[in-house]
Amino acid sequence: MSLAQRMYTDAVAPDEPPEVDEPKLQSGPAEPTPLAVAVRQRLVKLVPWILAVVIVVVIVTIIRITASGSDPGSLTPTTVKPDGSAPVATIPVSSSVRAAFAAASAQLDVANETVTRALASGSNQTVAQVAQEVTPYSTALNTFNFRTHFLAWPQSVAVQAEDVTLRTKALISFLDSISSTSQVELSSWYTQLHALATQTQTAENLVRKDLGMSPTSSYPT
Repeated sequence: MSLAQRMYTDAVAPDEPPEVDEPKLQSGPAEPTPLAVAVRQRLVKLVPWILAVVIVVVIVTIIRITASGSDPGSLTPTTVKPDGSAPVATIPVSSSVRAAFAAASAQLDVANETVTRALASGSNQTVAQVAQEVTPYSTALNTFNFRTHFLAWPQSVAVQAEDVTLRTKALISFLDSISSTSQVELSSWYTQLHALATQTQTAENLVRKDLGMSPTSSYPT
């Protein structure tokens, strides 16, 4: 090629772009930073605790729904068993024995309430007044003992029934002591009366529970 042709070719040919070094692509995934590693480890440790909390919440929710007998959004109040309802009998007793005890106990309840009102003034009364008020009560206790002591109690209630008899006898005997009590001793006499009446009431309520009867609270306690 002549010099003239070469000069013409160089003048007409476009300039070639300069070579640019292309960034080299990494062949594998980037290495995690120390912070990312620490966060990942912390999450791995928390996952079991989070699952445990979720399980507990689910169980508690199920228990509440089952206990209420309705769905969580229900606003209908559940039925509440009223207080004072008779308990279920725990020991089978013949209907005649249960009826006889219930009748005797009801009659004694009336006497208990009467003497409680009569003795409401406490030691402010005279010994003679107290003696007059407890005399009919002592008679009522004797009648109760007579009507219940000879009932044909089953063996499973015999011990409790005998305890009622003994407690009632002790209360009757103490009531008789009012005749030999001085005015100064009247306050302590009342204290002992209340203690013995409480013991007798507790004994009777054990029998009432066995028979499926509501407890009494009429004694002068």
